[in-house]
Amino acid sequence: KEATPLFERVAVAQQKYPSWAARAYLKAAEGYYRQGKDDVAKERLKEMLGKEKFQNLPEATDAKKKLTEWGGSV
Repeated sequence: KEATPLFERVAVAQQKYPSWAARAYLKAAEGYYRQGKDDVAKERLKEMLGKEKFQNLPEATDAKKKLTEWGGSV
């Protein structure tokens, strides 16, 4: 619970390191999902997928998979 906002900060602050930022987006989304904040979790994944710099990273595939599993749409 306490780590989730930290992952979000890394996702935003480390945009010049796309793989780090993408992993942080995933961890933040997972944290929100575990807390029962499904809508916030899905929004984080959609936010990540909406950024062109993340499109070709393996984390984008993971994000799409999680979003589908959690009932969201890509």
